[in-house]
Amino acid sequence: TTPFEWLKTYLSLEETFPKDNNEHFMFVACNRSTDSIIGFCEVDSRMSIKPEAAPRPYMCNLAVGKKWRNRGVAKALIFECEKKARGWGKEYIYLRVRWKNKAAIGLYNGLGYVEPMDSEDEQNAIKRGQDDIILLQKQI
Repeated sequence: TTPFEWLKTYLSLEETFPKDNNEHFMFVACNRSTDSIIGFCEVDSRMSIKPEAAPRPYMCNLAVGKKWRNRGVAKALIFECEKKARGWGKEYIYLRVRWKNKAAIGLYNGLGYVEPMDSEDEQNAIKRGQDDIILLQKQI
């Protein structure tokens, strides 16, 4: 199975879920010369009924192939998510990251992401002691 076949399957599954005013987008970075996927990220502005859900718009599932890391792929995907959120008229964008993932936190901090002032509020963040996950936000 090729990465493009995986993507086709994923997109087929994604189409089975209801869409709400074009408030959910997926971005895929590709290497055209090898016909392969090298990165992925999505941003979602749909409201959630789950009380533990992150604030919206929420950027998630950022992934970049190992040999493509530190080449600007992640930044490009993040910038596309931020651009989409600005297009929705949003002032902030949010994400969650494992506290122990220092490389990711360094990337996000370098791009202006910080813990919200009220991040200890159970409505807005999963506390570090529970799952080692923190909420970050950026004013866009």
